[in-house]
Amino acid sequence: MSTGVTLPTGRHYSNHATGAAYIRCCELEQHVSGEIDSGQLSEKTKKEKLRDLMHVRVAGYLIIHAPREEAREYMAASINACRDDSEIIELGKFHEQHFLRLFRRFCDYTPHQSEPDSELPSFSNLRELIQSKSIPAPRTQSEAKESALARDGFCCIVSGTMDAQTYIKYRNVFSEPKSFPSVDLTQCCHIIPEGVGRFSTKTVADKRARASNVWMILNNFGYHQIEEALGESKIHLLANISTLRGLLHEFFDTMYLWLEPTVGFAEFVHAHESRPFKSSNQSNDNEYQACVPPDIPEYADIIFEIHKVPRIVKFTTTESRLILPSREYLALHAACCKVAHMSGAAGFYDQLERDYDKYPFNFMSSETDSHLLD
Repeated sequence: MSTGVTLPTGRHYSNHATGAAYIRCCELEQHVSGEIDSGQLSEKTKKEKLRDLMHVRVAGYLIIHAPREEAREYMAASINACRDDSEIIELGKFHEQHFLRLFRRFCDYTPHQSEPDSELPSFSNLRELIQSKSIPAPRTQSEAKESALARDGFCCIVSGTMDAQTYIKYRNVFSEPKSFPSVDLTQCCHIIPEGVGRFSTKTVADKRARASNVWMILNNFGYHQIEEALGESKIHLLANISTLRGLLHEFFDTMYLWLEPTVGFAEFVHAHESRPFKSSNQSNDNEYQACVPPDIPEYADIIFEIHKVPRIVKFTTTESRLILPSREYLALHAACCKVAHMSGAAGFYDQLERDYDKYPFNFMSSETDSHLLD
């Protein structure tokens, strides 16, 4: 299992409490690393300490890569309130299991497939097709996929790849295939995972408890309206949806691709703080850098060199009533991806997935991880 990257030293925070909390994480990380390197631990105890190290790093990297300042201040206050090292480890574990892991899709996912149309309506031009598919407030997966496709010009919003099914059905309204970078199957991608919205309607006790933890963390991080914004079927609203080529959807959902704004996110939040959960269609609000783990160059090769995905992506739409993906939701996803890779959690999730065939389990259960210690 990857143990991640050592917390960088010498970081300075103007907020004294934040600096003190970060120093506690660095000191605890050094202590746990020393125990692991001592050569005096049994194999099982070493695995436990490696897990502790990962959770310490989750706490520390959530200070560095907090999705917004309120989240950083909350993490710092929580760390400073810990009475001993074990409580810091438990704090990191809680946020790993109920925040980071939320954004990591595991292998039980089955892409939604559109039902075949028995009789296709005819359209004389692309504008008519877009308007026929536009649903500003979709309530189902199917509606979300169709509306996002219409908003995104029936192309992957990152690569520009034309959706193959749409091209096959409505060939007459499009220009020649060579005018697109490529033609391939695309999928409906939820930024905040679809399962979160379903938690609110489940009656199973552990799922209700998990939902409560998810919403509590997001509320503590300053996302005070997010449960109301995305609860139940509102998880399919267009601010939370993008159209992605199948390969990019896989990388996005497994935390190997994320999008970061090209201009300061703090300035964006300040400018939009009166409406924090409404996406903006203003052009300067919708430019992003496509990011991959810097320590795994193969992903950069696949995405940028082989598939020619641009490193700078600009979201646009000809339908102003169809909201573009939310920068706030993308910032949450990006923060989780960065913390997961730097802490070692991303490698741990990959290991969980590899072990699934041998040890079937619920990836999101609080008891999921124990089998790896045996």
